[in-house]
Amino acid sequence: MASATTFGQSEGLQAIPAHMFEWEDVAWERARRLMDIADSAGRAVVAATVEVGPDESVRDDVSQERTQTGAVNLAELIGRAAEGDTEARLAVANNVRTDVVERSIKSGHITQVELEVGADGRLGQYGQSMEDVFINGLRYASAQRQMRRRSEAETRNGMRIEEYLRSGLLENYDVVVISRSADDMSLDAMRDCGFFTETMSCALQVVGYRDGTLVQESAFVSGVAVAGGERHDQKTIRDMLTGLGVETSAGMSATDLLDMPVLVPRAQMPDGVVSLVDRYDEAAGGTFFGEYRRGLAYQRSRQEYLEYRQKCFEREADLEPLVEAIVDELLQSAPDLETPVAAIKRLAHLSGQALVNRAISDRSIDVRIFGSESAQHIIKARRMLELGDMDSFRLALDRARSTEKTSSCASGGSDESENRRDGAASTADVSAAAAMARAERKGWSQRDQGRTMRCVYQPLPGDVRRRQGSYEIIGCAPSAA
Repeated sequence: MASATTFGQSEGLQAIPAHMFEWEDVAWERARRLMDIADSAGRAVVAATVEVGPDESVRDDVSQERTQTGAVNLAELIGRAAEGDTEARLAVANNVRTDVVERSIKSGHITQVELEVGADGRLGQYGQSMEDVFINGLRYASAQRQMRRRSEAETRNGMRIEEYLRSGLLENYDVVVISRSADDMSLDAMRDCGFFTETMSCALQVVGYRDGTLVQESAFVSGVAVAGGERHDQKTIRDMLTGLGVETSAGMSATDLLDMPVLVPRAQMPDGVVSLVDRYDEAAGGTFFGEYRRGLAYQRSRQEYLEYRQKCFEREADLEPLVEAIVDELLQSAPDLETPVAAIKRLAHLSGQALVNRAISDRSIDVRIFGSESAQHIIKARRMLELGDMDSFRLALDRARSTEKTSSCASGGSDESENRRDGAASTADVSAAAAMARAERKGWSQRDQGRTMRCVYQPLPGDVRRRQGSYEIIGCAPSAA
């Protein structure tokens, strides 16, 4: 087994699979304890910090035992935020932001979040530990057997990253985690679990230091080069890893790949996840984020990737008014969200409804994310609005909202009641959507007709009220990580 001393030097670095490290057993044992907590019927569970002894055997450091009273979940965060807890509100907003992005953008996007490092080396965000995130994932997003295996792999990865951090490895290395769409489920089962099968999207995740701050970068790339084409992600990723010096078997499953993070020397990825996307596209034969541009191979440049990453950040910034409106709506709903599942379902409902409204004028949103039936109604609503047929527009918008089937990150499946949204558009919703689209068209008339403009207004389902001639958003949603 390798140690930090072996791979901690700055010269002669090479990419290393996770299983080569001496603390792999530690990460597995820590993950197992989190799984026990997630599966425990009781709320109070004692979990000891696991360390490696001098003989490289796993032992419990009893002096560092702590009492785990149950993971902090979204419902609890919403409750705290409603009572004025600023840090809890930030955590809720982070969940909202993640959910909205994952629902609306399935490929061709980059995100970046900062990670907090506690005095004990544990990772977190806005007061919520990553351990809580993994416990919640195991509890509430792993109903399917295949999804449970993926959640367990993600939990082990979280513990691995903390061990790499404690060892000092992240001074010279970035951690690469690759999450492909499932390859052990039917298409129907994949859709039920939240996979976007039209693009067979793959998440390339990189954790490492950027300007002294530990960050987690994620790039969403397509697993098919053209719509309806054959999947290329398995071979592409194998070739990409070979280029980094890591050999994998031709038949390695998506779950096994997820369970094999790779330590990559930072010098091999000077632009973080952008460098990884570049390698992915090269291995795929000339794609851009996994897809051919206009059906053709594409010659890329480093500058283009960097500029595109900035556009991704700007796209997320445009969503901030929507995110804050969602948070406000969730805080108003706090008394009714008595369980974590209730909070997740509320978020899923609000988010889907909000994105339908936004898609009326924001044509950068791929309507396929709503499902084929809802997509057709959205297309019709756009057309009726342009024609000024408000009755037909309202009817199409109602039907789009009642049939939408967006999904956030892949989870353990959901029941039919969660997928079938209930809510016809109110008069205020229709007026707000129309106002937003008119503002959008006015912008188009001043610029190139072929360019999609950023939305001026972002009306959401729920309570919408007039304010100074525009609309203030009160509602929306996402799902907890």
